[in-house]
Amino acid sequence: MENRNIVNSNKNPIVGIIFVILIVGALIIGLNINTVKKYINKDKQIEENNNKDDDNNNESVIKEDENSNNDNSNDDNKINENENNNDDNKINKEDNSDDDTNKKNEDINENNDEEKEDIPKTCKYDKKVLTYIGQNNKKIAECEGASYKSMDDSIVSISRDGVITPKKIGTTSIKITNGNNVDDIIVYVDHQRIESGNNTLVLYNVDKASSLSTDYDVFVKLPDETSYHKIQVYKVQVSILDKNEKWNSSYSSYVNFDFKGTVNVKVVPKDNFTSFRLRGNIYSQNSQKKGNEILFNLTNYGVISLETKNGSNYDTRTNLHIFANTLDNNFKNINLNDPNTIYISPGEHKCANNNCVIPEDKNILKEKRKSTTSSNSYPAAIELKSNSTIYISGSAILHSQLTIDKWNDSSKKGTKLSNIKIFGRGALDTSDLITTNISSDEIKFTDSNVTSGLIRIVYSKSVTIDGIILKNSKSYNVYIKDSDNINISNLKIISAGKYTDGIHVLSSRSINANNVFIRTCDDGVAIYSSRGSGGYKSGSFVGLNGNSTNMNFNNMLLWIDNGRSIYIGGHGNFNSTLGQGNEICKIKFNKMRILETNKRIDHEGALSIGAADNNHVYDITFDNITVDNLINGNLISVKNYCSNYPIATYENTIGTKCGYMVDNITFNDINWNGRFNDKSNTKVWINIEGKKEDNTVKCNGESANYLIKNINFNNVTLGSIKLSNDNKNNLYENINIFKTNDCVSDCKIN
Repeated sequence: MENRNIVNSNKNPIVGIIFVILIVGALIIGLNINTVKKYINKDKQIEENNNKDDDNNNESVIKEDENSNNDNSNDDNKINENENNNDDNKINKEDNSDDDTNKKNEDINENNDEEKEDIPKTCKYDKKVLTYIGQNNKKIAECEGASYKSMDDSIVSISRDGVITPKKIGTTSIKITNGNNVDDIIVYVDHQRIESGNNTLVLYNVDKASSLSTDYDVFVKLPDETSYHKIQVYKVQVSILDKNEKWNSSYSSYVNFDFKGTVNVKVVPKDNFTSFRLRGNIYSQNSQKKGNEILFNLTNYGVISLETKNGSNYDTRTNLHIFANTLDNNFKNINLNDPNTIYISPGEHKCANNNCVIPEDKNILKEKRKSTTSSNSYPAAIELKSNSTIYISGSAILHSQLTIDKWNDSSKKGTKLSNIKIFGRGALDTSDLITTNISSDEIKFTDSNVTSGLIRIVYSKSVTIDGIILKNSKSYNVYIKDSDNINISNLKIISAGKYTDGIHVLSSRSINANNVFIRTCDDGVAIYSSRGSGGYKSGSFVGLNGNSTNMNFNNMLLWIDNGRSIYIGGHGNFNSTLGQGNEICKIKFNKMRILETNKRIDHEGALSIGAADNNHVYDITFDNITVDNLINGNLISVKNYCSNYPIATYENTIGTKCGYMVDNITFNDINWNGRFNDKSNTKVWINIEGKKEDNTVKCNGESANYLIKNINFNNVTLGSIKLSNDNKNNLYENINIFKTNDCVSDCKIN
């Protein structure tokens, strides 16, 4: 019995310890009840097995007592043997207990890991990501243990740690799985960027563009690269009014890229040619014809026109426009997750059945007017509100009008729209919204929600336009009315048809344009004061009334297929009393090149001022301007329009009254590059005219003041001959170079 008591006393503490470990472990670790039961049942089984061993040992002890006849030494040996056996059993049970505990801990850890997988871990990422080919090691998410999957691996691939590799321009999404949570990250690959030493090249591509040209193949590369990159060539419509007053339309082409340093350009025209020329506001280097290839280098930013010749004349109607831009500093500041930013992603954006694919954001768009005609499903206009930014990718074409318009009438205007930015390298195209009937001289808006202006800025202030392309407009391109502090830079405009003024300004102040290319079939830059929305035929002034002042136009390249390169003064408040009309003043044009100007012979030409409707035009400066080709019209024209003047008969909307006065106009460093090679040409190159030709209109009514005064010419050169007081009336072969009349005073030539 003593031996059994020893055995039992060694068994019971071990079982208790096991139970305590299980219970405490279950409370601390959080095992489920089934797991606890499993281990309890397991320990009970161990206890039953131990009890069976104890019973066997006890039976042996009883048996040994009954055989008490045996030697004491044998009894002692048996007792010692039993004690040793019991000690060994105790040790084995303790060892087994340790093994069981370790196994339980392993099972607990495995079970705990399974539960952790269902718990979302810390994960930080933006819903929209903007990148480009060449941007390496961009990590789009910080997620512990999440998995990623690109929905289009040809556009973007992604590593296990969330680093993307852009491969192709376009848009795709990344599916992110974080525990039970699944979300998408939209990734926009905007362009391709190539860097080598101090040189950088940025390329764009509009996927499935509908307006590609087949007239040229164009390739570009950096000097250190061994192979060229083929880039997209787009077609754009141009129109020319020939000498027989007939319209001829054709398609020219353009390419668009950014660079820094030096870029090598290779152009392969599809048609045969014997020679070529490059014209623009930048100069090429090492240009050469090599077989059917044209090779040259560019080191400056701007616009250049490539024109081939296979006969007597260079082709200016199917030419190639090269838009070589500086690097876009606005791109790096675009925040897609900013509620005030809208991004026009790569692709050609149209609408089908009024379901527009242009990104929607109610915080950005004041209104997006849908089409009102069944034949046209494009958006009529995107109206931007204050403090918004729209960025048009260089790999995008947007078929829509952009409108910044707060003007209704003087009693309802309220606060002006302000702080609006239009950035990017992409194109706006409204060719499907507006048409013109050239033969009947009409403009037709095919959608009632479309009004004048590819970009329309009305009763607004602090608006910036930078870098984009405007093409195929059949109405004004940039229309500015009753607005202040408008800044335009690196803008490219190509349009066909009448009424396609490049920059059209009415009653506005502080307008600044720099590094702008304009090719239109109407005036390049037109600046007026007042103009009624109901027109002038009604006989009453309808619309705004205000001055146009403080403007600067610098570093511009103009190509006018039919119209005036620059025109000032034609519209005003004709209902005002004499001397109390609007002012158009303090305007400067500096460092400009005019490639072509073609205006009808009885109208103005390149640099034109025509005061009408009681306007007072003064303090206008033209400085450092070169004119290449003057097809029709005057080189310089300064006039004061009166009723029944030819311009009024033609337009039938302006010149209802004479202008009040033209005063203090300066022409500095004006150079015409042409040659006097047509002795039959009777055009007036410089025309300063203050009254109607038949002298029925007196100067300024009954006033003794002159209609035009203080006109200054400094270093004006025509065909390499400098204009002077001695040769102004007989500069070359008796051609009428300079003309004035008795309503002009203080006209000086220096």
